[in-house]
Amino acid sequence: PTVIALLLLAGVAGKSAQFPLHTWLPDAMAGPTPVSALIHAATMVAAGVYFVARLLPVFQASTAAMVVLAVMAAVTMTGSALAALAQDDIKRVLAYSTIGQLGYMTGALAVGDRGAAVFHLLSHGAFKALLFLAAGVIIHAAGTNSLAAMSRMADLRDRVPDAYWTMTVALLALAAIPPFSGFFSKESVLGAAEHVATGHTDHAPGSAGWIVLVAGLVTAVLTAAYAMRLWLLAFRGRGAKAPDHGRQPLVMNAVLWVLAVPSLAFGGLAFRVLPDWFDGRDLTPTLTTSVLGTGLALVGGIVTYGAWRHTGALAARVPLGAVAAHPEADAGLVEAEAIASHRPAYGDIAYATDPADPGRLL
Repeated sequence: PTVIALLLLAGVAGKSAQFPLHTWLPDAMAGPTPVSALIHAATMVAAGVYFVARLLPVFQASTAAMVVLAVMAAVTMTGSALAALAQDDIKRVLAYSTIGQLGYMTGALAVGDRGAAVFHLLSHGAFKALLFLAAGVIIHAAGTNSLAAMSRMADLRDRVPDAYWTMTVALLALAAIPPFSGFFSKESVLGAAEHVATGHTDHAPGSAGWIVLVAGLVTAVLTAAYAMRLWLLAFRGRGAKAPDHGRQPLVMNAVLWVLAVPSLAFGGLAFRVLPDWFDGRDLTPTLTTSVLGTGLALVGGIVTYGAWRHTGALAARVPLGAVAAHPEADAGLVEAEAIASHRPAYGDIAYATDPADPGRLL
């Protein structure tokens, strides 16, 4: 059973971008944003998680396989959250976020709770698809994927009000702030890990429970931190006005509000229904993990905001100039001209870090 489970797990690691076979996923985000939202947030990468959920008894037949699954999930979720803090491309931040949330799902499976895993899979599919599509609207408006460039655009949020509000909802769901859907699904994972770690259930080894629980709580801090960083850099920039590339069409904005509904309300409705679909285990958030998870998420967000205020004051002393040279020009031409014209004074602006980026302090 151990050999069979570990060989299956190797395929799952590649399919669902789990450590150490995770490096392909950020590069795959270079495709069209709707494709990223559909395939990488909700369907393709989730197939490995679904596979383990369907074959969970095979993995439970081997204690060693469950522990390996727990270690893989723990390294994946914490490592990808740290990587997300260091990304400048807005879609690569979301790519590493996807890897980390898949780590939560495999962590739930490592403690033997397929209901919690699939609950987070469904919840994540809604708010992560919303994040990708909102990122596409922002890229369309800003003319660049770079968060460093967006942080030097003063009024970007006013140009994309629909993306601003819906992405705020999705980031709160990602950070597992109640009452958004991510809170209920992520707490079901942490609650399942706590039950195994404390010996209340015996369908997984206790060591796997502790590994997933500790890693999940650490990742809760980091997730809120990179979510706050993305929101601040994208929507609270200082500098020249954002280039005006025209109003986004209705079809781009309407789908954001469609996905905002399940991002806000899905978790509160689903945790009562899903247990009947799976193994009957309660998915109601428990007090201990709810307080710990939410408290740590708030700490991560507040610390990042404080770091941004500190670095923002320092950045005011560094005259980096505006990235958008001609707001009325073609977006690609603007970016190319900005890169060329800034190189003599500031180095290659395409690789220049933003002094106000809180990720540099964190």
